[in-house]
Amino acid sequence: MEAFEDVDPQHPLGGRDGGKDILCAKDGNTFVAAVHFPREPLNFSTTTKKFTSDLESSLKHSRSGFIFLTNQELTVGERSKLEKTAAGKGKRCLIYHRERLRVMLDSPAGYGLRLRHLHVPMSNEEQAAFFAVSGQSFTDAIKAQTRVIDSLAKRIDQFGMQGQMFFKKTAAVVASAVRQ
Repeated sequence: MEAFEDVDPQHPLGGRDGGKDILCAKDGNTFVAAVHFPREPLNFSTTTKKFTSDLESSLKHSRSGFIFLTNQELTVGERSKLEKTAAGKGKRCLIYHRERLRVMLDSPAGYGLRLRHLHVPMSNEEQAAFFAVSGQSFTDAIKAQTRVIDSLAKRIDQFGMQGQMFFKKTAAVVASAVRQ
């Protein structure tokens, strides 16, 4: 939904990940992402400790940015403090907090993710919005694939023409040799 590329979850089912839950890239920047989803609400001090620990661990991975995903409520001021902490370490910081994630999942582009991963069904209105958004991207994808297929067909035709020319020249050489 946010146009990240090369998204590589390190240990999606848990386990030692060397301080990198996810590696990814966006807009020419590379990121290490840390995920913090405790079962209960925590105070900001506890969330800050987790953020700082994950930020420190991320520094050894030579990425230009740090992403922190959490289900905790964070105010604008709290997010600003966390972002300044990352900037102090020379890292661009993106924070996906509870409300930001909720808004993303409650948008037409997020309905499918919400259904697949959280098993939250779509209303009729949400289904219509989801298919309207995804239908356009599906159409764009089909057009792009058609262009690729057309390009490959042209290359195959070129190889075929080259093969025919080779066959004609070979046949001419053989015929000349037989005549002599």
